[in-house]
Amino acid sequence: LCTTMPEDEEEEQNNTYSGVDDAPTEKNVPELNILVAEDNPINSKLAGKLFEKLGYSANFAKNGLEVLEKIQESRYDMIFMDCQMPEMDGYEATKRIRSLNSPLKEIPIIAMTANAMEGDREICIDAGMNDYISKPIRLKKLESKITQWSGEVGGRVRELTVNSDEEDSEQ
Repeated sequence: LCTTMPEDEEEEQNNTYSGVDDAPTEKNVPELNILVAEDNPINSKLAGKLFEKLGYSANFAKNGLEVLEKIQESRYDMIFMDCQMPEMDGYEATKRIRSLNSPLKEIPIIAMTANAMEGDREICIDAGMNDYISKPIRLKKLESKITQWSGEVGGRVRELTVNSDEEDSEQ
């Protein structure tokens, strides 16, 4: 999760990690158990603020090994997974989750990475992740991914089909 942004994106400062204010939004949001895998403590704190601003709370893991432990201890509705972490990276953690012989292997996993080059999204998908969001994370993009993968739109459950290529090209 990036804590700086290019100068040409200053107008979007309030919608990125570096510009999160403390006022939570007034929305009816589904209650979700969200796990965020992020090894950088500053980025974890900023991510927590973004989720809080959207009306969610999140639990955090510092690496892929902690993710594997936490999903055995508690039920999570989705995981936001940093790709590059010590001890076990997000790619390996995702592969291990997908290989489990239990319903845990179906948890939606959204990659969060500073790698925004062409082909990076495909690497995440090939590792078993459901979707991809590039850093710095924009508030509206995060909200869109949560809505998309929680299946909630205006209180109605919808099919979890997505064309993320269109969304990623908007950045």
